[in-house]
Amino acid sequence: GRSAQKRQQLGSMVAYVLPLLRAGDVVADFGAGSGHLGLLLAWLRPDCHVVLVERKEYSAMYGRRRIAALKLTNCEFFCGGIEEFGELPVVSNKPSGSNTVAATTTQYGGRVDVGVAMHACGLLTDLAIDLCVQRGARFAFCPCCCTYCPTVASVQSAAATSATASSFLD
Repeated sequence: GRSAQKRQQLGSMVAYVLPLLRAGDVVADFGAGSGHLGLLLAWLRPDCHVVLVERKEYSAMYGRRRIAALKLTNCEFFCGGIEEFGELPVVSNKPSGSNTVAATTTQYGGRVDVGVAMHACGLLTDLAIDLCVQRGARFAFCPCCCTYCPTVASVQSAAATSATASSFLD
């Protein structure tokens, strides 16, 4: 069923992301929802810090309860969009003191060493890629909505009429 498919997707994504991570990295999970991917990465890599970026407050609240239940100290939610996260000043080292920060900021500001996203639709994926490129971050995204993308055959057919595009398909 759906839960088995979700577990398989998470397993595949984690298998791809883990080799990208280095000790001390800040991982930003864009469009994190309640945190399936980010929480698993935080659990598996306690030497990294995971910021789950989620616009919906109800998802972030549920995710924060999951963080507390798992007693994860290397994970936090940022409730806001990628644009707001991207505007935060980048903090290179973890500040000393409390692990508790306001919901509209993070311990590392807008720092991202590795960006991840699973099922991030259209514009969300575009914004996340832009931010990762701006920050020089490694990233791995698995966008959704692939049923709305044109098929390879239709792209090749349309591209065949363009001399510029056809040179990329050879």
